[in-house]
Amino acid sequence: MTPSSRPKSSRYKSSRPNGEALHSKKIIIVSQCVAEGNNDICVELQHFGYDCVVVAHPNDLAEALQKETVDALVCGLAFNGESETALKILTELNNAHKIHMPLVVFTSIDSAEMRLGAVRAGAADYLVKPVDAADLVRVLDNVTQRTVSEPFRILIVDDDATLAMHTQLILQGAGMETVIVTDPMKIFEVLDDVSPELILLDIYMPEANGKDIAAIIRQKEEYAGIPIVFLSSESDKDEQLSALKLGGDDFLTKPIRPSHLISSVSIRAARFRELRTFMARDSMTGLYNHSTTKQFLVSEISRVQRSDEEMSLVSIDIDFFKLVNDTHGHAVGDRVIKVLARLLRQRLRGADIVGRMGGEEFSVILPQTSAEKALGVFQNIHDDFGNIVFHGEGETQFSVTISLGIAAYEKGHSAVSLSDSADKALYEAKHNGRNQIVMAQTLS
Repeated sequence: MTPSSRPKSSRYKSSRPNGEALHSKKIIIVSQCVAEGNNDICVELQHFGYDCVVVAHPNDLAEALQKETVDALVCGLAFNGESETALKILTELNNAHKIHMPLVVFTSIDSAEMRLGAVRAGAADYLVKPVDAADLVRVLDNVTQRTVSEPFRILIVDDDATLAMHTQLILQGAGMETVIVTDPMKIFEVLDDVSPELILLDIYMPEANGKDIAAIIRQKEEYAGIPIVFLSSESDKDEQLSALKLGGDDFLTKPIRPSHLISSVSIRAARFRELRTFMARDSMTGLYNHSTTKQFLVSEISRVQRSDEEMSLVSIDIDFFKLVNDTHGHAVGDRVIKVLARLLRQRLRGADIVGRMGGEEFSVILPQTSAEKALGVFQNIHDDFGNIVFHGEGETQFSVTISLGIAAYEKGHSAVSLSDSADKALYEAKHNGRNQIVMAQTLS
């Protein structure tokens, strides 16, 4: 096909029979030097909510960029001279500031020269073929993510209300959430409600000094890891070291420059958040681990008991997963788990709690969601996961299905009983032949 007669672009759009929009849908332009055989990736990307506009040749890229609003640009490079042409065009567009989105390059060529050319063209990532949808989705998720970090939660304990408010204004100006406690004896009344990621603690206060309060905090297991930073006018190094020995993590001396205060608090709060996330997450998938998910379920049950809201719990199991591992190896099995985890994160709301309970088992807590609504959401997830093509060794391709059990919260449910209901529904789905969703029976 000559450049003059080729179609400039074609579309691969993710859709649902009911017209429902996918969560976190992103539009991608796929620029390909050799279009044959690559369009199947676009079809697979639809299952992850990516709409593809395929541009047949790099020469058409500038025009497409003017017409389309996209989140990322993916360019495939071949062995022939088209690769140099494509990189030259990409570099010119990048230098002219016409590429305002992440660029991902995938190619069979793994050379320093080609990688250097991709970097100069502004590439955010470089993938070497064979590249399947799972590889590409992982990269696209990373380069297009728009994560808005939650503000750090800081608890200020100082008997001087004026100084405490001054500190509060500085930290709030840096985007942090702050709560002030002027009576140190009341700190334990607010710790659970605030869940601080750092405590700023004065030393010299009536009734109990800061060192004593720090020592008491460290005695309570649930608060033992929270960073405690003393903020005091005490300049004696021996006194400062004495305070740190009783449970403090740092000592800041008043008066302190606002920029230094913000930096010190931000660094320690960020580190605490990172460590807490590491302990609460499954290392393979990034989902919540078994114990954390169970804790969330207990908390959510307590909340709906007070608010009388709806809530659903979904138990998920990958069908015949042992056979996948035995046939294709554990590395491929791990990829299947990661793809399902990624699909769940993409399709569900930020308020939904997704956990990996171990092996090929997952659990999802859906606040403010009836069983019927949960069924609608997970029917789409079930169908799309079953349509994803995985690649084994050589040219081997295969698909995997999932079984699900859904249980809705009712009065009388505890965390244990609701979990048992969802698990029994899952067992019934597997007993009935797998690859299906079963709704749990109601308590009544």
